[in-house]
Amino acid sequence: MVTHGPLEHLEEEDREIHLPAPSFAPSIIALGITLVSFGILASAVLIALGGAITLGGIVLWLVEDARVFVQHGEPHDGGHGGH
Repeated sequence: MVTHGPLEHLEEEDREIHLPAPSFAPSIIALGITLVSFGILASAVLIALGGAITLGGIVLWLVEDARVFVQHGEPHDGGHGGH
């Protein structure tokens, strides 16, 4: 006997997977955290540089997310699609 899951009643449009646009921000944040880590072993200059790069990456990521939010508007279905 084949049973169907709870998503069986949804239309094909509702099953579409929504992914965020590609971004360099996570890589920039990772670079900053790596520099901070090496700075702990080496010097305060690397800690400061890594911290600045990490904060810059976080700001970049938030700006990109805000830009997408403004372009597409707030989802009307609780955040599950709704373009």
